[in-house]
Amino acid sequence: DYFPRNRGTSTLASPDVIFKMIRELVTFRMKMRHEIRAARVSVP
Repeated sequence: DYFPRNRGTSTLASPDVIFKMIRELVTFRMKMRHEIRAARVSVP
């Protein structure tokens, strides 16, 4: 479902929000790489 914004202004394009999104993406990717490597090692 899509509900268009009806109050306030979007802050999605602010530099702080973009930086936080990139930081979370990098953190998530590192976590996933670690879990995939651990799963490969534990498979006999």
